[in-house]
Amino acid sequence: MLETMSSIMLLVLTIYSTFPIIGGLIGAKNNSIAAGVVLGLLLGPLGVLLMVMTLNNKRRECPYCYEVINNKALKCPHCQSDIKPII
Repeated sequence: MLETMSSIMLLVLTIYSTFPIIGGLIGAKNNSIAAGVVLGLLLGPLGVLLMVMTLNNKRRECPYCYEVINNKALKCPHCQSDIKPII
């Protein structure tokens, strides 16, 4: 009986520990690895789903003035800085 419970707990822990990893990998696409890991850890599959939903985000922050701009922008409309395109 004790071995069975240990096996079940190990299985649950293994499955639960994969969600922060998956969330972090998805977050890496959005440059927010920490957010992906935290959401995966705290919310499990729901956190991973939230990270997937943010993948199609069409906006990003300007690396110079931190204003939100379009992903396709080559020049920030706020500070007029040239920005590298996202590939």
